[in-house]
Amino acid sequence: MLSSRFSKAVELAIKAHQGQVRKGTTIPYIAHPLAVASLVLEYGGNEDQVIAAVLHDAIEDGGEAYAPRIEAAFGSEVLALVQACSDGTAEGKAKATTPAAKRTDWRRRKEAYLQRLETEDPEALLVTACDKLHNARAIVADLEVVGPAVFDRFTAGREGTLWYYGQAESVLRRRKCPVADPLGEVLIRMRQLAHGWDEFDAVTEFSAALNPNQRKKFRAVLGGLQSASQQVLMEGSRALGTASSLQQRLMAACQHLDSAQERPVKCARKPS
Repeated sequence: MLSSRFSKAVELAIKAHQGQVRKGTTIPYIAHPLAVASLVLEYGGNEDQVIAAVLHDAIEDGGEAYAPRIEAAFGSEVLALVQACSDGTAEGKAKATTPAAKRTDWRRRKEAYLQRLETEDPEALLVTACDKLHNARAIVADLEVVGPAVFDRFTAGREGTLWYYGQAESVLRRRKCPVADPLGEVLIRMRQLAHGWDEFDAVTEFSAALNPNQRKKFRAVLGGLQSASQQVLMEGSRALGTASSLQQRLMAACQHLDSAQERPVKCARKPS
């Protein structure tokens, strides 16, 4: 059960995000932290984690002054969770004023954030994973209505955004976070809508024909390979050779699953 601390956290978050809206929409920003808090509850988070979810963007979007306010109201553990979910502060991000500077600053912050996720406390990892899941779902929802132009809203554009979410999903999967699977499924759809790749239609049909256990394994392999492919494609001259290797592995995995489906099932003999 949530106590009155949760209500106080919502009040503070409303102040931190007063007048803010979601990128490219008229949706009040507070809808996002509330949705993240709901996901944290769904995945079994405790009250401190839920409060941190409500306040996870308070420092990043509201400013450094919210750090002592969060600590005073909810304690050092909640503040630590909020800081773990933040990749900067409102003041820090405001220092980059040109598009080029903003892209450079964005990349630096995201790379440092991803590195931190590798060793982040599991409690903080759940909160930040739910944040990524809700954001990814929102991007997909907008892609289905607006199309790839949605990425114009983001500092890093289409390729940078896909890279970031792919890397986050890979870290969460390595850390065995329960949110990795649903995030991976959303990212498959995000990449499909972002690029309009026909291959994804065939993959989706193939996946639908598998049993639940096969489908889970196949999507995990596909999500991991696509994340890796996206990364190497952005690294330069070595991308083509590495991506080709990854594609061959993906084709081999598909062929293996095909042959597994076609292999007859041996029935046990009836007792005489």
